[in-house]
Amino acid sequence: MLIRTQEFQCELMVADFYLPAFHLLAIASIVVLIAAGMQTATGMGFGMIAAPLLMLLDPAFAPAPILIMGMVVSLTGAFKDKKSLVKSEIIGGLGGRILGMLCAVALISILPDRRSFMLVFGIIILIAVIMASFGRRIAFTLRNLWLLSAVSGTMGTITSVGAPPMALLYQGQPAAKIRGTLNAFFFFGCVVGLIGLFISGLLAPRDLVIALVLLLPMLMGMRIAKRFRTDNTRLLSAILLSISGLAAIMLIFQALLF
Repeated sequence: MLIRTQEFQCELMVADFYLPAFHLLAIASIVVLIAAGMQTATGMGFGMIAAPLLMLLDPAFAPAPILIMGMVVSLTGAFKDKKSLVKSEIIGGLGGRILGMLCAVALISILPDRRSFMLVFGIIILIAVIMASFGRRIAFTLRNLWLLSAVSGTMGTITSVGAPPMALLYQGQPAAKIRGTLNAFFFFGCVVGLIGLFISGLLAPRDLVIALVLLLPMLMGMRIAKRFRTDNTRLLSAILLSISGLAAIMLIFQALLF
């Protein structure tokens, strides 16, 4: 665990033994169910909508529990499209993801308290929303793969939201390749992110407990969404990004004003 200010160390020690109240877990379950449904319906959205809302609800819900749940979703998706994944791109992207994780660890190490962490968290989520909303297609090259994987690693470790940079890179690629390759990439990316959180002292046993509690509503949301598919994904994506952006702004104001 990296050396921190005494205040932040005390907060982390208390957090290791803390579990959110039952009513917060119930609300979080609803958020996760909706976020998982949006992910199934639009192909994106679980982390984008769950991370900022759960952080607003209680910092104990993010980012580690979302990364743990993300491992389950990504591994399932990668297995379904295992014939279409490109191993060389996964290996290349993983190098960038590790570099991004190290950058995230360095950034976390200089944050003095949880309010600062919440501020950085909100800013990164807002950047992710902007990238998802207005980002242009980026040429698929090895250099860009490394660069955007590093950005994804930094964002994913701190907030559990690392998809937008990779989505910009993979625009225009075959759908099966995108599903298989990115799901495998995000699975390993979640593992790398959790290692980064462990190094930073932001991973505790309670994160696994919270993830297990929220895993059932996540699977329910994915199951329900499959029965209510819609072709109007643009509207759903706009709603998703609006909610995520608003939550990110609220996080920033909360960190600055309270």
